[in-house]
Amino acid sequence: ETGARLLHMSTDALFDGERAPYAEDDLPQPVHAYGRAKAIAEERVGTLPAAQRCIVRTSLITGTDPLDPRSAWVAESLRARKPITLFVDELRCPIWVEDLAAALWELSTWEHHVPIVHVAGPEALSRYALGLLVAAHEGLSAEGITPGLSRDHAVARPRDVRLDTRLATRL
Repeated sequence: ETGARLLHMSTDALFDGERAPYAEDDLPQPVHAYGRAKAIAEERVGTLPAAQRCIVRTSLITGTDPLDPRSAWVAESLRARKPITLFVDELRCPIWVEDLAAALWELSTWEHHVPIVHVAGPEALSRYALGLLVAAHEGLSAEGITPGLSRDHAVARPRDVRLDTRLATRL
């Protein structure tokens, strides 16, 4: 009624991780409960008129002031000398929270109607590589981080969910 537009935050985790990079028109094929929940939410948001909605798919949201929850867990584990395993075969495109916020602000003021857009970082990193960066940023030894394989994990996880961000770049 007011003409407001909904920016719905979604995720790269709604893809199966077998055919990256994923474009906006690729159909979700989630392999775990979180991905399925996000796919259902996208379906519901998709029933709104196109002019009133934009689904924004993103990846791992990172920040350093304060540390985002995943990075804080890595840092806290290393400080406590608690060994952790991070996957080398799971690729994501982390994005700084400030960059994501700026993109969302811009999308909220745009007069064009884009039903789905991928907003993610420019570089694919494994969970392991990201953990090493967190350790270096925090001045911690990365000795407590062991590389592991997602495929060996009991719960299915999408391994390569790189997002094609060319549309966002053009916008």
